[in-house]
Amino acid sequence: MGAGDVGLPKWTRAGSAEELAEDLRRWVELGVSHIQVRFPSRSAGELCEQMAAFGETV
Repeated sequence: MGAGDVGLPKWTRAGSAEELAEDLRRWVELGVSHIQVRFPSRSAGELCEQMAAFGETV
């Protein structure tokens, strides 16, 4: 979550928890039932922290 890096592919989403939640709501309204979420990380611990933060805030 956060502003993200410049130059991300157009299908990549980055932003505040509220912005990401709104994106997810729109996709659900369009009938999307599955998405792939990827958290770039440098370690397993960092990945777990990012996943937990996403689950708690989005």
